[in-house]
Amino acid sequence: MIKCNLLTAQDIDNLNKDSETIYLKALYQCESSIYFDDDNLLYENNTREFYNYKSSFYLSFLSNKDSISNEYLEARKDLYKSMQTIKQEQAQELEYQISDIDSHSINTHKGNRISSNNLILESQDKNNIIIFLDTSNSLSHLIHIHNNKIDIFTKDKTYIDIQELESLLQEYVNTNTESNNTKQGSPMSLDILNSPSTQIFFYSTLLLGSSEIESNPFLFGELDKDNTIKQDTPSYYFSPKDEENNLGTLTIFLNASTLTLLNYSLLDSSLNIKLELTNKESQEKQDKAIIQREQKQHKEQLKPLSTAMLHPLLEDNEMKCSHGGVVQLKSNLGKSITDKNIPFILETDLLYSSIAGCPNPPISGGPCTQVALILPSSRGLKKHNEDYPIMQSLVSSGVFSDKGVPLICIPKPNSYKINAPNPTHTKNITKEALKNFKYNQSITNYHWRKNAA
Repeated sequence: MIKCNLLTAQDIDNLNKDSETIYLKALYQCESSIYFDDDNLLYENNTREFYNYKSSFYLSFLSNKDSISNEYLEARKDLYKSMQTIKQEQAQELEYQISDIDSHSINTHKGNRISSNNLILESQDKNNIIIFLDTSNSLSHLIHIHNNKIDIFTKDKTYIDIQELESLLQEYVNTNTESNNTKQGSPMSLDILNSPSTQIFFYSTLLLGSSEIESNPFLFGELDKDNTIKQDTPSYYFSPKDEENNLGTLTIFLNASTLTLLNYSLLDSSLNIKLELTNKESQEKQDKAIIQREQKQHKEQLKPLSTAMLHPLLEDNEMKCSHGGVVQLKSNLGKSITDKNIPFILETDLLYSSIAGCPNPPISGGPCTQVALILPSSRGLKKHNEDYPIMQSLVSSGVFSDKGVPLICIPKPNSYKINAPNPTHTKNITKEALKNFKYNQSITNYHWRKNAA
């Protein structure tokens, strides 16, 4: 007789690499229960037989059990918790589909969406997002976005086009921002893909990068005593494809498995995979790519500024941080300029405005408390009352909280339209301006407005 035991959150938190196989299987499959036989023995041996040596579970958890990292275990636990949250929300909404959800036959309804042929699962608060990267909705081939972090899980013969990945995330950001869910806002921006907040796993191995083997240009990895590439640690081979944009194909080898990343950038360390060049020829090519990028950016800066007529920010606009905290808008310098008795919010009015009710937990940096940075790209081109108006549609690309997250303004038309930078022109300005800016507690001593006026 088979017995069923429901797993608790504590059961999952207590798991480690030496836990019983049946528990690791439940973690990997995001299963909420495990099964026993009449003698109360776990089906460990049956599990090993069921997951043969070629299965993703076996290669992730069983073949290299001693080398499983805490980063991988914590990433799978986070995925498990997100999946359980989404299942519970869906079960409450559609009780008759509980059995389908538990067996991973997930139907498309509220909380599930199809985007560019990818199934996207999201929790109601938008803090947990799972994007499957194949049509089989494999738990070995997905992106998990949670708490302003991204975990990417991959397996043998996985191909990921980083430009397509950026487009997929941008599509999600745009859909989320433009939908009725703008109250919560988007928990991410595309820049996070190349930051330490992104982890990519090849089975259970976290890919961090390596140093170049000096005698082999663009080959990165560790050598055995006989000067051959180690098979049990990741090795990387970069093949330049678009030298003008410093992009190429990065092939990653681990044991007998291969992962391919298209449109990988050495300069940007795409997906936070950092490859250190030591070969003279490779370094010369890298230096050339840096010069070409700088020249291209300089040409972009010399182009005439594209402008548009946009609605300014007023005191009755709704503005939030990406976690949901509300900016307390109060006009002072702009109160003499009104639209239907609603005053303007000028740059001085907005800077250091308090943010109330941000739920961002301490583990993720703590709550946003004030508006800390306003880039010139978010302003109108001319001053009103000796200060610049802020454009509603430019807030998300140029106004940031003291935790470094972009603020979001809910669009609300008014009778004013002011000449300002075109929203499509502000993306590169914002990215370059933020590269040299570090958010910290001394941010209140930084006055961009005074320096840029």
